[in-house]
Amino acid sequence: MGTTPDVSSPNKMEEEFDLQDGDVVMKLVEGISSITLSDRVHQLIEWKMAKTITVKLLGRKIGFNTLLNKMKSLWSPKSHMKLMNLENYYYLLRFQDKEDFNKVLVGGPWVIFCHYLTIWSWSPNFLTSDNEMDVQE
Repeated sequence: MGTTPDVSSPNKMEEEFDLQDGDVVMKLVEGISSITLSDRVHQLIEWKMAKTITVKLLGRKIGFNTLLNKMKSLWSPKSHMKLMNLENYYYLLRFQDKEDFNKVLVGGPWVIFCHYLTIWSWSPNFLTSDNEMDVQE
């Protein structure tokens, strides 16, 4: 098997990362496809998601582009931000710049159209079906 990627050197990790035998195992379990990823693949995913936050606007639903434009206006980031739509009006927002990421994560409270914008660091265990953050309208 391969060696664990050097997470202290992000550019090296991404440039040298090649899938190896055993990194992705696909099999059928009772007729259902199952995909298992190795620890080194999980480490790469976690490294790639390190500057990503989960976002939800409480009590109001707005469109994708409107949300992105409002966040850009609110935060004036130095670098590009990429917004990804999830289910139940949750979004992932990935930053290129660590300073932009930190400013948004520790700043606030953030308000768009008089509604709080909830943000928290990305977690691999987050479920969009877990609506604890929802506010009854």
